[in-house]
Amino acid sequence: MANKKDIFQLFRDNKHKLQEAPSPRAWHRLEQRLDASRQRRRPLARTLRLAAAVVAVVVLASLISLLADGRENRFLAANGKAAPAVLEDLRHTDADPYELQTVKVAQQAQQQLRRPISEGTTSQKLIPANQSPAATSTLHWLEGQWMSSREGKTWIETWRRTGPTTLEGSSTPEGQYQPAEQMRISQEGRQLYFSTDFGGKSARYTLLALSADEAIFENLAADFPQQAIFRLEGREGITVIYQNRPSEQQGTPTRQAVRQLRPMRLQ
Repeated sequence: MANKKDIFQLFRDNKHKLQEAPSPRAWHRLEQRLDASRQRRRPLARTLRLAAAVVAVVVLASLISLLADGRENRFLAANGKAAPAVLEDLRHTDADPYELQTVKVAQQAQQQLRRPISEGTTSQKLIPANQSPAATSTLHWLEGQWMSSREGKTWIETWRRTGPTTLEGSSTPEGQYQPAEQMRISQEGRQLYFSTDFGGKSARYTLLALSADEAIFENLAADFPQQAIFRLEGREGITVIYQNRPSEQQGTPTRQAVRQLRPMRLQ
């Protein structure tokens, strides 16, 4: 306890010293030390702030790039396409025109392989797809009035269009008003048919082959004819052939009736 009193007494005895103010020189030295300490700390703090800002910018740019790539990849995947690893702009002047043509031909060939053509049998012909929707228009050369000679008589054969997909024909001996044969070519859906009452028996035939200058119709259930062929002979006129289907062994029809139609204007 005595020691504590001595300490307290020491403070009381030196109280006047605690109230003494430092000299101006001491304050100046202290300020110089504080300024030096601040100058050492300021460059370090500024450097740390600048580094933090750079890191933040880099991180933000990376996040934006990742989000954009992910969105593009999802878009490509949704459309059934693989995401490209690298995208490079190609100007038209950078490509060889011959190489571009090669690429186009290869693409067309690939598209054609996806739609193979069914060639059918050797007795059939290919019908172009662009003719199927309006097949009767391919037979526009059949329309008009024609003449033929058979059985010692002159026959007048007339074909006219009675509808967008219908042609009607008649064959009449000269000097008579009643046709000896009534004919009709009509389209139902994408199929073309030929009907006739030749020989007093009505029969209907289905299109077997069609080209720009020939049409072949067939009905194997008919007695005669089993085939009806219409063939354009240029300026000479039209050949109409009624026949039974050619024999596979002989390659010739077993029965045939041919009539040559000449344009009326040539008479």
